[in-house]
Amino acid sequence: MCSEAFVPQFYLEVILPAKEKPHACEICGKGFHRKATLRQHMLIHTEEKAHVCDVCNKAFSQQGNLMQHLLTHTNEKPHVCDICHKGFSQKLHLRRHMLSHTKEKPHVCNLCSKEFTQKAHLRRHLATHTKEKPYVCNKCNKNFSQKSDLRRHLYKRKVSCGPHVQEETASEV
Repeated sequence: MCSEAFVPQFYLEVILPAKEKPHACEICGKGFHRKATLRQHMLIHTEEKAHVCDVCNKAFSQQGNLMQHLLTHTNEKPHVCDICHKGFSQKLHLRRHMLSHTKEKPHVCNLCSKEFTQKAHLRRHLATHTKEKPYVCNKCNKNFSQKSDLRRHLYKRKVSCGPHVQEETASEV
């Protein structure tokens, strides 16, 4: 038997830095190892979402994404971490989780040097450095730079002010 070890593709996608993903989306900048994966990704930027979930009516541009989404309704978690055995309904969630084991935080804020495991978390964090506060409480008009801060505010208002703060406020977030 061969003694050489091979690393599964999804580990490579988590571990390899973005510069080793030569095929980049011209719209959002996301990088890919393979050109075919980039072509598949480009479908998310079109308005066409022909694959619709029968349970919640959420629409997807790719059938594979719909199939992954359907697992969220069944509580199936077929993607299991080899290290801690935690299960995930979507492969992407497992990939993100793998970063918790490597302790890698490849996305760094160029203003304060704070590190993040995900590019989306860095983008959200960057709003804290600007005066931009796009999330607004529709009861008191207080502005927030992050959606999570508005959610926390809404929860505290509901607790301190009683039930007159309506759920529709939170659902808009």
